[in-house]
Amino acid sequence: MVLFGKNSLKMKDKALFINPICLNKPRIHKRMNLKILKEIAKNINADILGLNTKSKQEFREEIKKRSKDYDTFIFIGGDGTLSDGINSLYGMNKTIGIIPRGTGNANKYNLNLRYFKNRICEIINREKTIKIDIMKINDEIYSLFSDVGYLSYIVEQRNNLNIKGQISYAITLIQTLLTPKFYDTHAKNMYIYIDGKLIYEGKLLACIVSKTRFIGAGLQFNPNAKLNDEQLHVALLNNRIFDIILKLPPSYLMKLPIFAPHFTGKKLTILAEEPIPTQCDGEFNGHFNKITYEVIPKAFNFIIG
Repeated sequence: MVLFGKNSLKMKDKALFINPICLNKPRIHKRMNLKILKEIAKNINADILGLNTKSKQEFREEIKKRSKDYDTFIFIGGDGTLSDGINSLYGMNKTIGIIPRGTGNANKYNLNLRYFKNRICEIINREKTIKIDIMKINDEIYSLFSDVGYLSYIVEQRNNLNIKGQISYAITLIQTLLTPKFYDTHAKNMYIYIDGKLIYEGKLLACIVSKTRFIGAGLQFNPNAKLNDEQLHVALLNNRIFDIILKLPPSYLMKLPIFAPHFTGKKLTILAEEPIPTQCDGEFNGHFNKITYEVIPKAFNFIIG
């Protein structure tokens, strides 16, 4: 119970932060409108917050502003929304959860949180939690997955489409696969160091780094990854076009693992001869010659299904 003076009222138990975009996407409007949002908030005894924010920066500032008022924060949105919450609340000993309503929604597979209103409320109220690790990437706090190279290029190009939703990833994937000299165009020279040891040098399509089995859209590159094993899981994708065509669609459609060389460690450094595209938690971050990763063990109490 939190008091705000002599005649103060009891606050709600939880903060329910929603990414406002989730109320504006036609494909989910019928399943996540303001009426449903209020029903969820009532069922879990939460205050609705974040609706009036207009940018990522405002959203993060609002989370930090309300961090002293609540111990449990539930986020409605995609993988990037969860990343905003983790970045804003890091170091504050909070319990967090996610109601997956974004585009890629990797975490609905990683955390067994499929969207059914009654079930999601039951899971949140039960507050079954585990201590999860997170990642620090180039000194910024992120949640659960990232990649460097070809897959990040897909995310970058997808942002240029007027079409949104998971279909946009499929369209961009097909467009890139039709690139003349596919491998020579997208494979980049990289040097991969794990815990100070060089484990790979040469051309590489993508380096996938995660704390989870699944990354965006349910692609499964690191089937042995665990949220609390205090390790970074690193998969190296270096396949030719026919292997990509054979492996990516089954993983996307049936959630099958994509078998690739796999490594683990606590720190990772990627050096590249030219700036290469990078995405973190489903959002494009830019082009870099050097990217560093570090695992931060057991940083949050996380609500799981």
